[in-house]
Amino acid sequence: MGLGDKLSVLVVACLAVWSMLLANNWTNGTPHLKGLQNARSIIWVIAHPDDEAFFFGPSLTNLLAPPGRDEQKSKKVYPTGHILSLSTGESGNYEGQGELRTAELKESCRMFSIDDDHCVAIDDPSVRLGLFHPRIEADLPALSLCSRLVDGPDQTWSSEVINSIVAEKVKQWNADAIITFDPLGVSSHPNHASLGQALLSAPSSFPQIYLVPTTPLPFKFTSLILLPFKHLQHNILPSSLLHLLPSYPGAGTGPISRNKTVFLTSPPPSFILTRLAFDAHQSQQTWFRTLYAFFSHYLWWIELVPREKYRAKGVQLGSGGKTEL
Repeated sequence: MGLGDKLSVLVVACLAVWSMLLANNWTNGTPHLKGLQNARSIIWVIAHPDDEAFFFGPSLTNLLAPPGRDEQKSKKVYPTGHILSLSTGESGNYEGQGELRTAELKESCRMFSIDDDHCVAIDDPSVRLGLFHPRIEADLPALSLCSRLVDGPDQTWSSEVINSIVAEKVKQWNADAIITFDPLGVSSHPNHASLGQALLSAPSSFPQIYLVPTTPLPFKFTSLILLPFKHLQHNILPSSLLHLLPSYPGAGTGPISRNKTVFLTSPPPSFILTRLAFDAHQSQQTWFRTLYAFFSHYLWWIELVPREKYRAKGVQLGSGGKTEL
């Protein structure tokens, strides 16, 4: 190994150690975070079992009660968390494993202090046939539209059905905040993107909705490396200098972004908790998923963007779930 290679390894190692140390203290203190912390009931809307561990870990570990908390002794009041998966993930190689994947989801939910009754994977045939909502049941032409709520990498889901299901759960769980994917779906999976597109256009009667921005591929698998720069963006640099930082769709660097975006990190104990939740999905354990769980920054840090920011930036939803900012 040459001198240049050794220096490169040293720089990367120093950045990683620095990031891990700072991750213990970096949680954005914006009013939007305070609003989330003051929420009493939060729904994470996901497409498949394991999405909660892959893409939302830092939000779950930051906002919900830590495992084993003594409610009698604890002075802090945590919101009630709910996981709503709009499929059981039965498509492709996992056909026929809906019950197993649902059980794995509930085990993962327990890691995040979410009770089984508040951890739901939708697998009602009436949903897949378009009969979930009484009004839709009476509207036979809507059947073909609603039948799109089927798990699959080539399936785009109906916004009407998604919002009908979420509205029912908001009422049932008295939710005052929703967290989900952005209109690009983080991983470009059309089921993920469908959730972001639907909830971006949800009625104003819905509670506050936060979207997780899609990071471009070159930056997605940087683990902790980008954490110092995100800290600069959210907590240190004045607004007048934010234009110096690179921008990408879904997570701009302007004043709107910093003032309204919630930045959440996972210190090592929280990262380990998220990994344990991921390990609960035994049917999903493959070598490339294990690598993803280590290198993806979504297990170390994420941003939550209020949907008003997307509207303020003039988001246009094009074909294939593409988003233009």
